[in-house]
Order: sequence, then structure tokens, then C-alpha cells
Amino acid sequence: MAFPESLTSIGEGAFGWCDSLTGFISIPDSVTNMAANPFMACPITDFNVSPGNRAFAQIDGVLFDKQGKTVIAYPKARVGDYAIPQGVTYIRDMSFWFCDGLTGVTIPNSVTVIDGYAFNLCSGLTGVTIPGSVVSIGDELFHACTEPSPHSGRQLRRFPLLPHNFQHGSRG
Repeated sequence: MAFPESLTSIGEGAFGWCDSLTGFISIPDSVTNMAANPFMACPITDFNVSPGNRAFAQIDGVLFDKQGKTVIAYPKARVGDYAIPQGVTYIRDMSFWFCDGLTGVTIPNSVTVIDGYAFNLCSGLTGVTIPGSVVSIGDELFHACTEPSPHSGRQLRRFPLLPHNFQHGSRG
């Protein structure tokens, strides 16, 4: 899906739960404002951001702010583990929302803030490594992150967290 050049802003969950929105999303130069994951639960595979966009960028098909410091949205249709790039400092709220094919996440030691609901409804998630650099975690970070089937036996396992400087709650 490609948006028109006249589009400047996309609201929170604007295309949420849109099963027909598949493949890749192209973000034009004109989009400079985007609320929390407007594509949550859409079975997309990649984000393509116009190189001239001043606010956003894509790194390996994942949506980031232009500086590559903030994860904004991960494509739901991807399957497997994901290593967030070194240098990222902030995982935005709902950025991995309902990515049920995501099985593991490695968070680099550059990340300091993980907003609420970041991994909400990631039912396939079996492992996450959170470094001691994280000082703030938002509400319901891993809400509903176990396989819904009682026969799967999959659960979240790796949580080396809670350093001395850790605080719970939304970034504010």
C-alpha cells in the first residue's frame, strides 16, 4: 500500500486489525507525524520509507524514527527472532503489538526505555533478553504473550531484568 503525498499524519491504530492490508507499506516524504503503531495487527511484511522523509526511516523493513533511535512498528507478518539494532534507545508503545510470529527479541544495551504494551499479544514469543540499561518499562509490556493453546507449553523464559535503577510505569 502506498499513501498519497498529501498525507501528513497517521493516527493511532488508523489501520489496526485490517487483515486485507498485506505486503509492504510505503511511507511518503509528506508523512511527518505518526501516533502509536497505526498498523497494529495488520499482516504486513515490510515498511518502505521514502529516503526523503524527514521524520521516519526503515531499517531492514522495520519502521523507526529518522535517526534510527526509536522502534515505531515491527511488521506483524514476520516470523522468527529479531535483534533490535545497537544504537536504538527507545521502544515505542505498541511497536510489536500482536506480532504472533515473533519468537524471540534481543534488546541491545543502548535501549533505556520500553513503553507500555510494546509486546502485547505476541503469543509466539518465547524469549526476550532485556539488558540492565533499561531504566523504564511501561504498563503491560508482555500482556497476553503466551500461546493461547493449553497444549503448546510455550511461555516467556528469559528475563534478566530489574537493575538497581529500574522503574516501572509509562515514559513521561
